Amino acid sequence: MVIGGGDEGPKKEMSAAEKKMNFLNGYQAYWYKARRSNWYYFIKCLSIGVSIAFAAITLSFKRTTQIFMLQELQSNAEENATKSYAAYHILTIYWFLFIYFSLSGMDEMIEAFSVRLQMEKGALGLFFELNYLIGIFLTGYIFWFVNHYPATDIQYKGAKTDKTTTADFHHMYNWLYVQFIYFFFSLVLCIIVNVIFAKMNKKAEVLNKAFIQPEEKSNEEPSKSIN
Repeated sequence: MVIGGGDEGPKKEMSAAEKKMNFLNGYQAYWYKARRSNWYYFIKCLSIGVSIAFAAITLSFKRTTQIFMLQELQSNAEENATKSYAAYHILTIYWFLFIYFSLSGMDEMIEAFSVRLQMEKGALGLFFELNYLIGIFLTGYIFWFVNHYPATDIQYKGAKTDKTTTADFHHMYNWLYVQFIYFFFSLVLCIIVNVIFAKMNKKAEVLNKAFIQPEEKSNEEPSKSIN
C-alpha cells in the first residue's frame, strides 16, 4: 500500500499516434491544427472573396483601357508619329487577368464544396488546374510589360487637360504594377511554406524510424505461445 496517495497502477504506453502528436511542436503544431480545424473553410471563403474582388477591380478598368486604346489609335494615325502598342498589350493583359481571377475563384469554390461534401473534384477540377498555365503566362507578360513600358508612357495625351482620365490611366498602370509586386510577395510565401514542409518531412522521417517502423515490426513478429 502506498502512503500519501492511491495506487495509480501501471502507466499506459503511448500509441504511435500520440507520440506523433507530441513530436509536433511550435509552428508545426499550429500548422497541423489549422489544417484540421474548421478555420480551413474560412480561409477558403476568404480566397474566394479575394479572387472575386480582384476580378471586379480588373473589370472596372475596362472603360479606361478602351479610352487608352482610342487615344493610341489616334496618335498612331498622325503623320510622323512614333508608333506605340502599349494599349494593345494592356487590353490583352487585362482580359487574361479577368479570366484568371474568375477561374481562380471558381476553383476555390469547387474545392471548398468537394472537401465539405467529401467528393472528388473530377474532370472539372482538372480544367481549373489549367488556370495555372494562364497565371504563368501572365507573370511573364506583366514582367515584360512593366520593364518595357514605364509609367511615363501611359499618360493622357489629349489637347485639353482631363484630370479624371489622367488619374484613371495612372490607376490602370498601377494595378498592373501591383500584380508585378504581388509576384515577389507570393514567391517569399512559397519559400516559407517549402521550408516548413521540408522541416516537417525531416521530423516525419525521424518519427517513422523511431516509432512507427519498430511498432510495425513488433506486430509482424509471429507468436511463440504454445496452444
